[in-house]
Amino acid sequence: EYGEHRFINRFHQFINNQRERLRKVTPNNVSLPGNLYDQVRIAYSIPRIIALITVSDGNKMNMFPTDLHGPCHNDFYLGSLRLSGKANRQVEEAGRLVLAFMPVEQYKAVYQMGKNHMQPMLELSNFPIGSEKSRSIQLPVPASALHYKELQRLDSFDAGIHRIHFYRVLDDVRLQNGYTLAHIHQYNAQC
Repeated sequence: EYGEHRFINRFHQFINNQRERLRKVTPNNVSLPGNLYDQVRIAYSIPRIIALITVSDGNKMNMFPTDLHGPCHNDFYLGSLRLSGKANRQVEEAGRLVLAFMPVEQYKAVYQMGKNHMQPMLELSNFPIGSEKSRSIQLPVPASALHYKELQRLDSFDAGIHRIHFYRVLDDVRLQNGYTLAHIHQYNAQC
């Protein structure tokens, strides 16, 4: 309901709040009213792993990043996607997906795929996939992936503008060692 932080001093918080008030309001999750943006800053103070989801209809595929996900015990996994995105519909229709954990060096390529949340499935040649296919469900694995999980969608529920998907972990395969890509809010990076 209310959040307060000390990532930057009060004077800089005041200046940033004034800048936000002067910005043109756009209908997205960055232009949040009242204290909600401070709550987002606090939520993003804990690094969030950015992974790539791969879905396929058997002929075409899509690949897009996600940062709202995590394990639920050893055998289950949760992930959130926006209700309005094509990515959400593709996950529901496919029922199975590969969640690939990427090395930090691939941040530009991973962020660039953010637009794919609203894109149709395309030919495999449109994506940076390696020669590896996932072990159990045979989906393409992104090139450079550190490790991946194969997930089967079991159920979902809606929470605000997001749909929370509940998955069973079919397999968890480590491919190589490295530092996993994650992000934090810019306020924390400024500290």
